[in-house]
Amino acid sequence: MRFLKLLLILIAALSLAFMLAASVQSQGRSAQAQEGRGQGGRMRPPTGLSCDRNNTTSFTGRITAYSRNSQRIFIRVRTDEQTTEQFTIPLKRGEDASKKFLFQGEAFRAGDWKKIERARGVLRPKMRATIWACRDEADDFHAEIIDWRPNEQGGSFVTALKLIIQTNSI
Repeated sequence: MRFLKLLLILIAALSLAFMLAASVQSQGRSAQAQEGRGQGGRMRPPTGLSCDRNNTTSFTGRITAYSRNSQRIFIRVRTDEQTTEQFTIPLKRGEDASKKFLFQGEAFRAGDWKKIERARGVLRPKMRATIWACRDEADDFHAEIIDWRPNEQGGSFVTALKLIIQTNSI
C-alpha cells in the first residue's frame, strides 16, 4: 500500500512537471518578446546598469523586507530558486528613489508608487520584483535597479512538488 502511494505521488509529480513545462514553453515565446529575453532564454538586462551583461544577474521573487529613505533603498527577496538575497542601494544627495525603479519592465512613473506602496516606504502585500545586480571586482553583487512586478505569479517546480507531497503526506 505504501509503495502504491509513493507511485501515485511520483506519477502526479511527473504529470505536473509535464504540464508546467508545456505551459511555460507555450507562454515562453510571447513572454520572451515581452520581457526582452534573448535566444538562450536569459532575460535582457535593462539599460542604465553600470556593468556589461557578462557581469549582470537578476534575482526574481517575493519581497520579504523593504524600506527607503533619502539616503538608501533596502530590499530583501525570497527568490523563486528558494534563496534569500538582500541589497542596499545607496542614493546620492537629492536623488529620486524612483530613478532606481522600473515597473513591469517599463520606466517608473509617478502613478506607479500607489501600485507598489500602500504608504511611503511600506510595500503592498505579496509584492514581487526582479532585482538587477552587477558583479564588482571582489566578486560581490550590488543591486542597481528594482523592476517591480506586482501581478506576476511566482514559484518554482520545487515549490509545486512540495505542495503535492504535503497534500498527499504518507
